[in-house]
Amino acid sequence: ANEFRFVLDDDMDDKDAARFAKDLRMYEVAQPIGGSAQWAFASWTPPSVWDSKPAKQQPSWSRGTCSLKDARRDGWLEVSCVGKGRAFVNGRSVGGCAARDPKVKTTDGASELFVPAQLLVAGVNEILLFDELGAPPKGVSLRFDPS
Repeated sequence: ANEFRFVLDDDMDDKDAARFAKDLRMYEVAQPIGGSAQWAFASWTPPSVWDSKPAKQQPSWSRGTCSLKDARRDGWLEVSCVGKGRAFVNGRSVGGCAARDPKVKTTDGASELFVPAQLLVAGVNEILLFDELGAPPKGVSLRFDPS
């Protein structure tokens, strides 16, 4: 039997650990990969030079910033405008995102991503989006629940 063990940050309390356990998804490979399969992994590294007008309908990176006076609360990154991709806050991945299609019952991403307070800083925060479909990132926002 396979066993997976996760080492959580010391700063993580029981509430954060429960949220992690709830959001964790594990998948089992149903068939062995054949001998003819070839693997290639691309790095999730943003470009060193930013194109102000990326090509439409092609994989692209987008970059934005937001300034916070107080970074002690968890937030939510609204990414429903993204076609399909991945979001990063201050260099750390906050998850995969995918547009919600009412015709499809499931998606392989989310339209809203949890951003733990530990990833945010008082001052300027960088938000990076990688979109496989090249959708313009209009409407991306970082929100906080009222306390």
